[in-house]
Amino acid sequence: MQLKTLLEVGVGGCLGAVARATVTTLGEYHLPQVMSIWWTFLVNFIGCFLIGVLSNRLSASPFSPVIITGFLGGFTTYSKFSQEIIQLLQTGQASSAITYVGATVFMCSIATYLGCQT
Repeated sequence: MQLKTLLEVGVGGCLGAVARATVTTLGEYHLPQVMSIWWTFLVNFIGCFLIGVLSNRLSASPFSPVIITGFLGGFTTYSKFSQEIIQLLQTGQASSAITYVGATVFMCSIATYLGCQT
């Protein structure tokens, strides 16, 4: 991968991470009663859908690494998802952790599939 492409992916990733933080911050501000795990679920669901939509459309585009790897890679978050699972387990909420894992994997896979169909 060329240095130019790496820098473009970095910029895309930075913008994606800022977009994710914005969604979470706005969500927690306007709906503080909603558990933070659902904001992570929301960004992952949206990101998976968009990856599905854009993966075929941008496959030959020079913008593919910037948007898919960079922006959507920075927007979605497996690390926060994993941290939230551990927090649920550590606070004795094993059934919630299992539900969260199952719902996220299933629904995000469905979102990617639906995105590919558009």
